[in-house]
Amino acid sequence: MELTASQLQELIATAVTAAVSEAKKPYISDEQKRNIADAQQARKEQAGLHRQMVEEKIRQQKLCTHEHARGDTHGVYVQNGNYILCQKCQSVIRPETDPQTFSKIFQKLHNSEFFGG
Repeated sequence: MELTASQLQELIATAVTAAVSEAKKPYISDEQKRNIADAQQARKEQAGLHRQMVEEKIRQQKLCTHEHARGDTHGVYVQNGNYILCQKCQSVIRPETDPQTFSKIFQKLHNSEFFGG
């Protein structure tokens, strides 16, 4: 099999391009590779812990009654956002998403001493 001049030139150009691109890659030692793998594993574990914390917070928010044992509410009305914030579980209760709970807590807030009730 004989190569023409253009085929040889193309073969050399391809080999040189591959060699140059390989030479430009940074050298990573085995220790650096282990450190990178360890860091990735640590981030993965941290993400799992964070996910568990978020799931626990959501579970607590779903279980929260937003009321004290004596019947008062943990809610605070945020006027400029038109929502109620539960100070116990940090739930945001909006009239458009949970009208029954919003109305119930809002009425308790209006009957409290804070609003002069």
